[in-house]
Amino acid sequence: MSGVIDDTLSERCSPDLTPLIKNAYSATLEEYHGWLGTQLFNVLSRFAPNRRHLFYTLALESSNHDSFVIRDMQAFIGKMKDCVRRLRQFYQTHNLESYANL
Repeated sequence: MSGVIDDTLSERCSPDLTPLIKNAYSATLEEYHGWLGTQLFNVLSRFAPNRRHLFYTLALESSNHDSFVIRDMQAFIGKMKDCVRRLRQFYQTHNLESYANL
């Protein structure tokens, strides 16, 4: 979502979200996946919605509410970052972190 927000705020507003999704995947999850997981992601990412369809769906099938969608995405990301921070803290405290490929 951060990539979509950054793309929107920079006024690029790329209609194809696939590159943003692939960048997010490579920056976060790819290191935990083996070859098969990465190939599966590459196939599934081809079915990602375009920007217009994503925003339309997130706006509960209303058009021209992009600013509300971005606002809500930003609020969600803030809350999600806090949840992830707490989970990472829990994992570190209890020595549960594993860096093995799945």
